[in-house]
Amino acid sequence: MTELLVEEIFATLDEQTVTAPGPEATALIAPSLAAPLTAVLDQRKPPAAGLDA
Repeated sequence: MTELLVEEIFATLDEQTVTAPGPEATALIAPSLAAPLTAVLDQRKPPAAGLDA
């Protein structure tokens, strides 16, 4: 029973695939994700400067 289960697990793992985006997709996605994060950081700068004073 255990051997069969182990064989089935390995067979299932062999069938799985992962698709990773290529450099072209990353070049398109990264800036669109970075822009909102930059905006949040810029909004936090003035209040943070007041707290440090």
